[in-house]
Amino acid sequence: MDYTANKKYFSAKPKVSAFVWMILIGLGLCFTGSGKMIAIGMGLIALGILLLVVLLKRPSDAEIESQAKGLFNGIDSMAFKKLGIDPSEVSLAKPVTFWGYRFKFPSVLGDEANNRALWVTGGDGKDRSSEITMTGFYFGENSVYCYERTASLVSDALKESTEEYFYKDIVSVKTDSSDIPQVDANGREIPGKRIRNEEFILTNMGGERRLCPVANAGEAEAAVMAFRALLKQKKL
Repeated sequence: MDYTANKKYFSAKPKVSAFVWMILIGLGLCFTGSGKMIAIGMGLIALGILLLVVLLKRPSDAEIESQAKGLFNGIDSMAFKKLGIDPSEVSLAKPVTFWGYRFKFPSVLGDEANNRALWVTGGDGKDRSSEITMTGFYFGENSVYCYERTASLVSDALKESTEEYFYKDIVSVKTDSSDIPQVDANGREIPGKRIRNEEFILTNMGGERRLCPVANAGEAEAAVMAFRALLKQKKL
């Protein structure tokens, strides 16, 4: 993964006026000068264009989305290793797994690269952040095991956590959609800018909630229905 290139996607667009002026001056020298001045003008034009290409080239929405999905691959094997369980121990139902962009400031990964990465609304209209959280729920006979992994698109920072929930202690599972203020790289709200935040929420008897980002609200709702059906079966 090219962290340097990805940082460009999540950074403010660079100011290019100086390089545009460089190209215009070069054109002026080419048209009005002669000999050595024309050579200098052509050099300025070439350098200005090169710098513009380097500064403006950034990954596309599709490339960022593909990288985010790629981090999700293999979540089951990562979960079983971290949880210390065998797949046969959680074969009561099909695992519920999903991933999503995490919109939190400061970064839950605790590194400067992610704090300085802006939340972005892509050209395709989808909101994205540099932090990707992957979640898996695995169903045993008496309890649900949860594995959560947060990784970054702009650094090698990583965070993992696990939890076990007894069926009798789970009060509810649901999805929630909300618009939250967009922030800049310093954590300040950007006036008039909002980000769509989709989450899967599990609440236990103690009132504690696990908030899991989801990129696809439809998949999350399907997960909720399957989860609720199993909870109902267990509690009956």
